[in-house]
Amino acid sequence: MWGVSLRHAVWIACLISLVVGLLAGYYWSYSSTNDLVAQLEGELLSLQLNYTSLSDEYKDLLGNYNALSYELYELTKAYENLALRYEALLSNESGVALSVFLSSSLNAVEVNVTNTYNSSLSVVVLFVTFTSEEPLQVAYDVCHLEPGESRMLSFELTSEVEKFKVLAVTERGAREAEVEAGETTLLVDEEYYESLIQDLRGAKDRILVAMYSMIYDPGDSFDYANDVIEELARAAERGVKVYVFLEHKTYYGEMERNLEAYEYLLEHGVHVKLDEQADTDHMKLVIIDGEVVYVGSHNWSESALYYNHETTLRCTDKSVVEAAEDYFWSLWSEG
Repeated sequence: MWGVSLRHAVWIACLISLVVGLLAGYYWSYSSTNDLVAQLEGELLSLQLNYTSLSDEYKDLLGNYNALSYELYELTKAYENLALRYEALLSNESGVALSVFLSSSLNAVEVNVTNTYNSSLSVVVLFVTFTSEEPLQVAYDVCHLEPGESRMLSFELTSEVEKFKVLAVTERGAREAEVEAGETTLLVDEEYYESLIQDLRGAKDRILVAMYSMIYDPGDSFDYANDVIEELARAAERGVKVYVFLEHKTYYGEMERNLEAYEYLLEHGVHVKLDEQADTDHMKLVIIDGEVVYVGSHNWSESALYYNHETTLRCTDKSVVEAAEDYFWSLWSEG
């Protein structure tokens, strides 16, 4: 009897202990769950607040975007209207003719204005320049012209100018002339060779050379003249049209030392012509792709390219390049 009661007591004690443990575990689990729920609710509230803030910012940005879009639309319309008015202005017969020249010193632009109308005109000539630092600068002059009368105006051109435009405005309309100002660089001694060889290698369409002295010496492994002469042959081989006008007959005799270069270039597909007139063509002229001209004292000889003190101008001004090209072809046709 005692044994049975003892077993029951032990069983009951174990059961009570188990129940107490379960209740305690449940309590602690419940408490932890409550803490986690509270933490998650706090994070959710923070996210909701962030969402509300971001939503307000988005609405503000959307409003600014819509306002800017409308402003862009208005500006685009205004630009298109101005462009149409400008084109209409230019399409009218202005009654003037414009000629634009660069001065020989390249520091001024000379504008010749002529009244081509059958009555007198007041003409406003605008000189607009563009540079990297100053996108737009305007100078102007006003003149009154009788029918057929011309006036030469001059505007200062600084080295910083990259492009300029000349616009003549009358009561009848407007006429414009736009010119790339280009760049002129002084090359001394070996700087000429270093610049020229790069331009020759980059030539894509045509190379024109008029040279007083061109001495080819294939036996010399270190000769700048050989380098530039051979570069002409390589240019011809890759499809560039190469024309070389060489001095031969002069007042005092013949330039026999030019003949080896003549024969070498002829063998390599270069158009070569010897000047057989009894005068002296003393120029040192190179024109590449109608975009750059070299003119100065450098002959294509080892002494000129390596040993001597020489100077040459490299110029990209369109009007200067065109004038040099015209001069070259006049020599070519006469030679």
